[in-house]
Amino acid sequence: MLHRHNTSRCQSPPASGSRCPGHVKSALSRRDALQTASAGFGWLALGGLLGEGAFAGTSPRPPHRAPRAKNVIFCFMDGGPSHVDTFDPKPMLARHQGQAIGEGAVSKLSQSNAGRVWLGSPWAFRPRGESGLPVSDLFPRMANVADRLCVVRSMVGIQPLHGQQNLLLHTGRIIGQAPSLGAWVSYGLGSENRNLPGYVLLNNDWVPNGGLENFGSSFLPASHQATTMRASGTPVDNIQPSDPP
Repeated sequence: MLHRHNTSRCQSPPASGSRCPGHVKSALSRRDALQTASAGFGWLALGGLLGEGAFAGTSPRPPHRAPRAKNVIFCFMDGGPSHVDTFDPKPMLARHQGQAIGEGAVSKLSQSNAGRVWLGSPWAFRPRGESGLPVSDLFPRMANVADRLCVVRSMVGIQPLHGQQNLLLHTGRIIGQAPSLGAWVSYGLGSENRNLPGYVLLNNDWVPNGGLENFGSSFLPASHQATTMRASGTPVDNIQPSDPP
């Protein structure tokens, strides 16, 4: 039977078989309550499933904010060619080629500059396209599409340590604990299909300095963190149940 009692008059749990003062006996047993409510719970569950099916239709999910872009592809080339050899000419390096750097010349470096010399790029830079964007001879084909490129030179690194600098680039903080760039893009653009991730990571199981926080969602919902995909082996982890039904 279902029972209720006045807790304000019952200072300690009643002994087995006893009743608290003010106890009121209900005419509805636990079994009756479950039988009566089961239909209601069942219809609630069915309604939720039908709602999921209707929501997962072909119409795109509305984004959190009106986007100006449709997709974002971010190529993080850890260990790739230097900016001074690709899109960022440094005439001063060419003028001081081979000269000693000297102590204190670059104060933010963590190691000593003793015995080090300035080194300019071995590739020449030329203005490309109608915009005149300087692109080095290292990228002759990319130079043909210079007018479709946007080169940002105002962003600089402030950390000599690779891990902290990677986190700063991906999350805006040197200690992580913030949503990654991909998570914010997923949050802003949304996803057209609830059954597919809005943010995928193609890294072939390689994790850069700074760890997986470079691709995490932090305080955003976990659905906005990166889903790792591979070109070989198991494309996506945990796509199948671990135990057979």
